[in-house]
Amino acid sequence: MRAVPRAYRPDGAPNNGDAGETAARGSPESRTVPTTCSDAREVTVIQLGTGSYDVTVEVTPHSSFGQTTRMTLRSLDPASVPAISGSRVDSIGFQLGARRELAGVATGQLPNNANMRITDNAMRRSTSPRCRPCGSRGASWMNVDTVTDPVPDNPYVPATLNRAATHALFQC
Repeated sequence: MRAVPRAYRPDGAPNNGDAGETAARGSPESRTVPTTCSDAREVTVIQLGTGSYDVTVEVTPHSSFGQTTRMTLRSLDPASVPAISGSRVDSIGFQLGARRELAGVATGQLPNNANMRITDNAMRRSTSPRCRPCGSRGASWMNVDTVTDPVPDNPYVPATLNRAATHALFQC
């Protein structure tokens, strides 16, 4: 099964202009959150746009997954994100979920590294290098490895992911 962009939900109702909505056949969750399936050795992109921030996760050719993996991105209510010892940037909190195969077991470990970009739409370009993404493991936060962007004026924070987890953006 592949993620298929839809102009209408499977029940026939319009998706209210949300061009980012995708649906994988037979998956009720994929009707409400961005979902994609990445086949072995396939380039895949999944995006979540909330208006205040955007998240892009990309599986590239040099780090493609060795097995079919279903990924979802879900925006989180800031109150539901675990407590932090630092200053979180705006209300940026989201969850990257991953499942082996299409409807398989949820997994915390991605089959390989994936690229992530977080864009705070209210953030100035000059402040993005002073932010760091973190992922939660239970009640604690772990730094996510950031990568140096070859274009320093890009308005996003780039990082490398290897875990499916709850993520947030913090000021350094």
